[in-house]
Amino acid sequence: LPDEELAKLTELRQELSKAESEFSQNLNEDVSTVTFTKAQLEGVPDYIMKRFKVDANGNFIVTTKSTDYVGVIENAKLPASRQAILTAYLNRAGEPNKVLLEKAVVLREQIAKALGYKTWADYRTDGRMAQTGQQVLDLLLGLKDKLAQRNTQDLSLLLKAKQEMENGAATTIEA
Repeated sequence: LPDEELAKLTELRQELSKAESEFSQNLNEDVSTVTFTKAQLEGVPDYIMKRFKVDANGNFIVTTKSTDYVGVIENAKLPASRQAILTAYLNRAGEPNKVLLEKAVVLREQIAKALGYKTWADYRTDGRMAQTGQQVLDLLLGLKDKLAQRNTQDLSLLLKAKQEMENGAATTIEA
């Protein structure tokens, strides 16, 4: 690339790196919490409960850090409690990271085009077994039906297990 284009490419890559770093930092520094009553945390072992802070009303303050999140998502008996922590976990640093993600998509497209590629996927797959983004897409689309069948089988087994745990009351599987 000519010097001017190379300088612009270097600038774009630095911007992308900064956006990616900020994205990760936002996740690491997120301080989101969910407050639960003791009853809402039924099933969560005592050794996990001891890690949670307790507010003035005796409610448990659960962070979205992995150790707290996993403790609740894997053990809480109430679906509403698992849903609450899942929602908080998936929305960590949501708004600032949405902006950074949108910026990263634009920067990646600009970098790919500056290097003569149609898409970021084409740039990232060049020189690899899947040589283009389209080949990767074709592979994934080819797996889609096979995986959908297996997913249906797995969800059926999960629903049966949930029905056993809930004395037949369960009708759906949630995330």
